[in-house]
Amino acid sequence: MTLAIGCSPAGSLPPAATSTLVEASTTVAVAAPTTSAAPNTTGIEPYPLPTSQPRSEVPGDEVGVGWYVALYDSTNANPTSAADLREGPVVLYLVDREGNRYEVASWAPRTGPDALVDAWDSKALVVGAGVNVDETIYHLVDLTSGEMRQVYSVGFPENSYHIDWELSLTRPTAENLVLYRSDGASQWLERRSPDGTTLATLFEGPYTDGRSAAQWLYGYEGNTVLVSSLTGLSLVSNLGGGLARIAIPDETRCDPVRWWAAGTLLAVCYGQSAASAPVNEFGPHVHYGRLWLLEIDGSTGVPLTNYPVEPPIVSDFGYGDAWRTGETTLLQWLGDCGAASIATLQPDGTGAFMTLSLPPPFFPSGVKMVDVVESQIAAHIWQSCDGSSAGLFAFDLNGAYLHDLVPLVGDARGVTGVAGLTSLYP
Repeated sequence: MTLAIGCSPAGSLPPAATSTLVEASTTVAVAAPTTSAAPNTTGIEPYPLPTSQPRSEVPGDEVGVGWYVALYDSTNANPTSAADLREGPVVLYLVDREGNRYEVASWAPRTGPDALVDAWDSKALVVGAGVNVDETIYHLVDLTSGEMRQVYSVGFPENSYHIDWELSLTRPTAENLVLYRSDGASQWLERRSPDGTTLATLFEGPYTDGRSAAQWLYGYEGNTVLVSSLTGLSLVSNLGGGLARIAIPDETRCDPVRWWAAGTLLAVCYGQSAASAPVNEFGPHVHYGRLWLLEIDGSTGVPLTNYPVEPPIVSDFGYGDAWRTGETTLLQWLGDCGAASIATLQPDGTGAFMTLSLPPPFFPSGVKMVDVVESQIAAHIWQSCDGSSAGLFAFDLNGAYLHDLVPLVGDARGVTGVAGLTSLYP
């Protein structure tokens, strides 16, 4: 069948140097493996899980470019009645580009994380709810041993002003974390060690609403950080302190996406006025993304994509990411309710939407590129508006289905999060 685009899940305050927001490391026991050669059985209840191999079989010297970390939830995604409710185990997989899966860690029903926040090198950062309804708890999972340690726990209201996840791993070693904090009037970024030590304040500025929240990307060589906000885009030292301002288009907000070349940044830029944003019947579409290639040396960047000829509808959020391979550049299109699709960049800067073929009975409504390695696209594809009923699949550059990376088994929620271990560097 073919992919249909539809509705689915997407003067400053000083740093608190003595905060205990990030807690001392605590080793957590790993649940017993749930691997088997058929839909798995854990305890008494049968649970739909992809087949996999144990962590001990991971070819450690091969893990890297073209490998993926995927979080899989076997809980019933769409129960039809109270009797149909099923809470299943959650499993963290390492997956190679051929679809060989290795179980890194697992959690018993109702004890596992809700999402995969970040993964890099030999570590994965996951997040779940705590004992209290407003508590958020982060764990760092060692992909080689499966051991987990709690690194972050915060309750309401301290985490009430954040956009997406407020933690990420540093690059390229994943030894520390970047922490976003806001009190609703100010915002700041800190670099912290997993034991809670504040190593540096990377950014401080005013906070007005969600659009003003800082976004960041670790630097190409590992000791700088790109930070964006409504005040502009800057390169800062990972020890703290500004290094350079990055030239961006007039009257725009530009957020870093990934490195395009050693001195070139792929950024998604949002026009802030009728002069810089596409205009529809509601006025300037300030949420419509246009991709730019920006230069770290301060010289003027160039647009990668153009605005559409026709005014975009209010639920069209434009392009938010891109991958290139050979002469082909693939674009990530984003829409309302997390609806998403892939397009191929055309010479005029527009995108031609790609049709992805998938074997039945998968009926997707949204797709997100995880990466493109050589001639293979890895795509996280979901069926439900909340992002559940999802799997991870491989396609060629024309959209033809190649094989499952992490299949959706039965009526599970499936892949709830995925991160590629593709190199930061072109």
